[in-house]
Amino acid sequence: MKVLASLVGLLASIVLGSTTYAQKATSTPFGFHTQTIQHFTENGQQGNFTLIGSPSFTKAAHTIADVFGTYNSFGLSQGDSVVSDKIWIHDPETDYWSQIYYQKPTPPFFTEGWKRIGSGNVDVSMVTIPQNASIFLQSGSGANDRLISNVAFAYLLNIPPCVTYEAKSGTFNFFSRGIPVGIPLTDTGIQVSPGYTKGDSQSADILWIPNGTWNAHTHGYSQFFYTEDLPPFFTEGWKQVGRGNEDMSMVLLTPSFAIQTKGPGGQITICNTMWSKVQTVGPDAPPVPSVQVSIDQQQDRFVVSWISAGSNITYSIEAWDEQAGQWSPVLVNEPVESGVWVNNWASLSALESAVGRVVSEWVTPAP
Repeated sequence: MKVLASLVGLLASIVLGSTTYAQKATSTPFGFHTQTIQHFTENGQQGNFTLIGSPSFTKAAHTIADVFGTYNSFGLSQGDSVVSDKIWIHDPETDYWSQIYYQKPTPPFFTEGWKRIGSGNVDVSMVTIPQNASIFLQSGSGANDRLISNVAFAYLLNIPPCVTYEAKSGTFNFFSRGIPVGIPLTDTGIQVSPGYTKGDSQSADILWIPNGTWNAHTHGYSQFFYTEDLPPFFTEGWKQVGRGNEDMSMVLLTPSFAIQTKGPGGQITICNTMWSKVQTVGPDAPPVPSVQVSIDQQQDRFVVSWISAGSNITYSIEAWDEQAGQWSPVLVNEPVESGVWVNNWASLSALESAVGRVVSEWVTPAP
């Protein structure tokens, strides 16, 4: 993982020396990742499919307008239901896939805006993308006005201590990792979740991970399963279909994935102590920073903001260093008066993914 510390110069802040006093308070961790959407190439008549993680986890669900913009500020190709890029959203209750696209005005039949195939001219900008779900983006075969050829897709979130999914039996369940950095399969906890069935490649639930070939066919995914010790064929652990007993425990879980349930299904949970919310340290610590995060796609920025609680407090940003397994300081912001917004940003395309937190600390002991 490329951490924020690797590109300090991309953060709009003033770097100062470290402070003296130990009483600190830390914010809830936050982060982002980006995914490239491969647009249309000659790949049959359907175009390329990219399975991406749900764009936001700051609330239960976001609408099409929240994520892609009321007027398609995200920049998907637009036109009509044939040539436009399409957003595929799965409803696990009905097993129905909605195909949503941005329509250019063609009076008297269509007004401009987000439409759904099969729903005519109905505005669907308020259709929600469920939390913890993955969605497909299907590239259009052409467009009246193609805005972009490839885009970096980013989502923002306040990182939860755990992400929980409900896997339905006998079907494919499409999920989002919920955490902006890769996790080795052995550390995900999927294999010990009550809703996961272990076994061999025929009986176990299969984890489908996109392998970068950009389409919805089976060869666009690597398939993994967790087996218990089955001598002489398998030792316990994560294996890949077609790769025998080779250990796959360090394969990283991608931002989006699917679980094909062959067992009864149920609850799947991914937890990691690093993601947990860190509370104020001690009674004399400064207020916990209340952080807001946002994505500025046009400026290629992940933006972190909070309100200063006083000129006697410094605020620093720390990034999670996966290799060292610890939080590493990135920068310290110059103290400002109470009530003033503090803003920092990082480049989406340069970093690709990052996890950070804000730490508040007294400049001098609190009175």
